Amino acid sequence: MGAKRALIAGFVLGCALTLMAQVPALYTVTLVPDPPDGGIVEGEGTYAHGATVTVTAEPLPGFEFAGWWEEGVEVSEEPSYTFTITSDRILVARFVPIFFFEGTRGRWVSRIELFPTLQPLSASADVAGGFRFGTQRWLTGTRATFQGTDFTDFSGYVNLRLPGLRLSGKASFDPQGPDYRSSYLSLSLRRGIFSLFGSVRHTPAELRYSLSLRGGDLNLRFTFLDPVDEALQFKSAWIRLSQWSFCCGLSATAKLSFTKDGLEYLKLTLKDLLQLCCDISVDADVQFTPTQKSVSLKPWWRYARACLRVYGDVVFTDGVFEGIEFYGFRISCSLGQSGYPRIELVTAFRPEKLPWAKFEGGEFEYLELGLRGPGCCGGEYRLDTRVYFSTLGGVFGASRVLFEGEFPLLDNLLLDAELELDLIATQAALELGWEFRLKL
Repeated sequence: MGAKRALIAGFVLGCALTLMAQVPALYTVTLVPDPPDGGIVEGEGTYAHGATVTVTAEPLPGFEFAGWWEEGVEVSEEPSYTFTITSDRILVARFVPIFFFEGTRGRWVSRIELFPTLQPLSASADVAGGFRFGTQRWLTGTRATFQGTDFTDFSGYVNLRLPGLRLSGKASFDPQGPDYRSSYLSLSLRRGIFSLFGSVRHTPAELRYSLSLRGGDLNLRFTFLDPVDEALQFKSAWIRLSQWSFCCGLSATAKLSFTKDGLEYLKLTLKDLLQLCCDISVDADVQFTPTQKSVSLKPWWRYARACLRVYGDVVFTDGVFEGIEFYGFRISCSLGQSGYPRIELVTAFRPEKLPWAKFEGGEFEYLELGLRGPGCCGGEYRLDTRVYFSTLGGVFGASRVLFEGEFPLLDNLLLDAELELDLIATQAALELGWEFRLKL
């Protein structure tokens, strides 16, 4: 029995030794890019003893490859490094930043009046160059601005971008002098959901400081003035809270603004104030100022964006409610996610209270149709047609017709036109503008 047991034990031990001999050793290859944003490395993993391993390194824009290193010793100068593995290895791919010119870009924006008189209206020309050093990116350039045929402004600017940081500066001059007008310097930092923005604007009369802090749904901003020969003084501040949730699915955005004289306004935007049948909801804007309270209601439908806004004021006398004064209303409807096609009707009971409507003379109402679609040469075209109505109007009370449109002609050329027809005075005015971009 002893011999038999010894034979079995020897057989089992021999099989175990044979199996152990057939399992090769495994080693790990770890790759480390230095710096982490300098390039991309490939080939990291686990390999069997004696395997042939190839690792590669590819620099990102702004860097060049500077060799494979291990324990402070350079093991290869080539981006592709092949070796036979016999132990665990930690390889560092070193990248060094390089300085290079990214290219030149230009932008020319101009506008002219074709009739009733042919004359230039405005123009501006930008020329800028881009540079890069590692993750640092600079854009520096100049801008010339014209009003009519007069050279009205000349400025130079520079932008510096780093991961999570942006620095911008600008100086403006009167080319007729030449005289210094103003300068501007801003710094923005971003870390996760938080961002900090600060700026300083200088003119011969004063310094203006602004500081903004944003984190999640909270946004704060403070502005201070430092006039010449005067002490630093507070100018304004505002606090904005977005998506402030209440019960029953109601949410609000609140903005509270102050000046050195006190409260400027409190504005509340209420989302889904009323949820009606057939997927119809009602939003509302409520704004309070020291002298005025206004309410704007905005019903809308999820399938076709329809909106009714009522403009007015809640009237109080000596703290006693007297009623509501209505200034007018706006009805708009749009189809599709882009907001186009769009139809809008604005009626004003007090046109002077709705300055954004651009009423003239005895006008009190307009009807607008907006279209947008893919352009023939890339981009999108836009065409808005607005008809104004007046108590002095002609057919159907129409007093003016305004056509405004943007049309891409090339990938880098955008044409915009504005045609105004005065139906009462039987006059017409046509303005033509363009924006041309060039990148070398």
